[in-house]
Amino acid sequence: MFRYPNGTVESVPQVGGMLAYYLLFGNNVKAFPAGFQMLSGDSTRRNFTLPFPDPPKSLWTVSDLSQTALAQKALGFNCLNYGDKPEPSLYRHSLPERGFIDSQCADGLRLEVAFPSCWNGKDMDSPNHKSHVAYSSLIFDGSCPTGFNVRVPTIFFETIFWTPKFKGVAGAFVLSNGDETGKAQPEPTFEYLSFTNYYSSRQRLSWRLHGWLGSKFSPKRDQHVHKSKRHD
Repeated sequence: MFRYPNGTVESVPQVGGMLAYYLLFGNNVKAFPAGFQMLSGDSTRRNFTLPFPDPPKSLWTVSDLSQTALAQKALGFNCLNYGDKPEPSLYRHSLPERGFIDSQCADGLRLEVAFPSCWNGKDMDSPNHKSHVAYSSLIFDGSCPTGFNVRVPTIFFETIFWTPKFKGVAGAFVLSNGDETGKAQPEPTFEYLSFTNYYSSRQRLSWRLHGWLGSKFSPKRDQHVHKSKRHD
């Protein structure tokens, strides 16, 4: 959302809707079983605790490879400028400052999230919707940690928001979960997303999105349902 100085807010327009990728990294990738659920991101986090930009993956240390670090790196705020060299996916992991967005992101911001792709092979869900899954060592590719040996598809979401609409306008970009850039919390991360795979007579695949720029979260309105084929 965009928040004006008087406190009123306006949705930031999307460009092209949301893209969902199902990427088959790793070996012996298994289909999601019916009823499988997981969560990615942390709606309460307000800072990125690792160096920016990321070091080359070949130089990642133990700190870079921890699940806490990988979860932070699985979120992306990419500045789009089609007249310049493109930023790679998941390049930056916090919302850029307003001045940078206005001056550098001529074609908007692309918000991204990658889900864990390693599963413990037995639990369809867990109390926090996270502890039954883990990120692979390099987020997209790499190896799974001990205890999470079943590889499932890597889900990757991206949505472009047309921030140039508000260039030069007084106010601030605010994520719909209340996450914003401020002096006390200068680098907020953006969102958490949930994924549910379930089969009914219509064989549907669903997810919920919490904390985007486009609209205030409503559990009913923000549930996006898509058809999926069963793989036995």
